[in-house]
Amino acid sequence: MKQTISFLFCIFASYVVVNAASSKFELADSAYNKDDFASAIRLYEEVIASEGDSPAIYFNLGDAYYRLGQKGKALLNYERALRLAPNDKDIKANIEFINGKLQDKLGESGNYYSNAFSRFVNYASSNAWAICALIAFLLFISGLGLYFFTSAVTLRKLGFFSSIVFFIIAIICMVFAFKAKEYAQTKSYAIVVSPEAVMSTSPREPKNKREEAAIVHEGYKLEITDSVKISTDSTTVLWYNAKTTDNTKAWIKSKDVEII
Repeated sequence: MKQTISFLFCIFASYVVVNAASSKFELADSAYNKDDFASAIRLYEEVIASEGDSPAIYFNLGDAYYRLGQKGKALLNYERALRLAPNDKDIKANIEFINGKLQDKLGESGNYYSNAFSRFVNYASSNAWAICALIAFLLFISGLGLYFFTSAVTLRKLGFFSSIVFFIIAIICMVFAFKAKEYAQTKSYAIVVSPEAVMSTSPREPKNKREEAAIVHEGYKLEITDSVKISTDSTTVLWYNAKTTDNTKAWIKSKDVEII
């Protein structure tokens, strides 16, 4: 009897939590529709903190930040949404729209082939690639069955060659699934959220123009390669070693960027 009561209590508690999160999400949407974007942002972020993230929440967050004129924060949340839904056309359209309004336009980092590979892998989510791999593997098994359990020469040849093709496709799809998951979980990219940030040749405030490696503006996307904490006068500052799209490497304060 006690176990039954405990079980029912757990179900009830879960129901209350889920409905509370849903209610908060609806309140955030309501605030957004009333042009109260600051409240909408606060409520969306509370939902993420308590219940986890989703493409829809990040997308709405990006919209709200853009309405407040914060293009860096808007792009940050659109990029986070895209990681969870890499083939969403609306998210891609908003990212392209924001990028067209940024002050810095230096193109893509990396070479043509690596960028093309990344775009192809991110055309679908890791789950979608895994499903494709499973389907290809089942077709591979079917091909083997056709080869081993039929007597007709034509069908045996068809089974043999099709099993080879589907096995290769299954392997490729599994590789893409792992790469897509890796891209989705990597913390190696960040968006500049300050209106302007000076990148230094060393992890400290530049003392002169020679120590200024680059100046980047709100919304600029950086690849983070390293980090270090520097303590001066009882103050500890986290610095990121980052690479720009033209492969310039320099240091930037963590307060000027947010990791995607």
